[in-house]
Amino acid sequence: MATSSSSLSSSSQSIKLFDRLTAAAMLSSMPTTSDVPPLEKVRVHTRADQVAAQLMRYIEHAGLGPGSRLPSEVQLAKDFGVSRPVVREAIRELTGKGIVHVVNGQAGAIIRPVEIDPLLGFFDRATLVGADDTVLELLEVRRGLEITSAALAARRRGDDDLARLTEVTRAMADHLDDEEHYIDLDVEFHVQLARATGNTMMALLVESIRGALRNAVRRGLETRDQPAARKVVQAIHDDILHAVAAGDADAAERAMARHFDVAITTITARRSAEEDL
Repeated sequence: MATSSSSLSSSSQSIKLFDRLTAAAMLSSMPTTSDVPPLEKVRVHTRADQVAAQLMRYIEHAGLGPGSRLPSEVQLAKDFGVSRPVVREAIRELTGKGIVHVVNGQAGAIIRPVEIDPLLGFFDRATLVGADDTVLELLEVRRGLEITSAALAARRRGDDDLARLTEVTRAMADHLDDEEHYIDLDVEFHVQLARATGNTMMALLVESIRGALRNAVRRGLETRDQPAARKVVQAIHDDILHAVAAGDADAAERAMARHFDVAITTITARRSAEEDL
């Protein structure tokens, strides 16, 4: 019996040792605290959140555009089966997002147009205070966007779109010696090209970087002999216009890619030269 008890004790100790070693191995393989993303509080969707979300869907499905008016607070409370304060909070949420605005003394919040002012301010400031690195980042973003824009414009442009693009391109050729005017026209070309895609989001995105685009164009021209640089830029814009006019999406893509590759190469070379000084 003593031998049996001793064996059981030894076995029990071995099991405990194995458990401790296993636990230690598991702990060593677990991620450290720094590797684990912080836990976030679960957000409870209030009635106002739900009303705001439904109103967003209502605006979309009903096709309500800028200037259209939502039903009155009283009517919305009745339709949703909630109190007026809940509706009021939902409207405040939509107002804070810039989707609607409320006019005192008038029933029903009014749908606001889509605004790009916040993006305009951000990109303008970034390119004004930034160095070549910031301009290069913007060019990299624009490259993919505008190559797609050129291809879509070639496929979808209407006669009016082509007329506006042609007018802007000819004006660019007439103002090669007027730097400020030329830069403005260059920006306008890209804006008109985006509009010719028929894609509202594309047009808004390019509009939102109009000011930053202007700063980037100026920075690009500063890197080279300006009259010669404008001639190169002008030739590429002519190629883009011809491809869009012909409905040749592939050629439009190639011309736009060349446009950005030239700009990126030029600014990169300038940065390298300055670093070597």
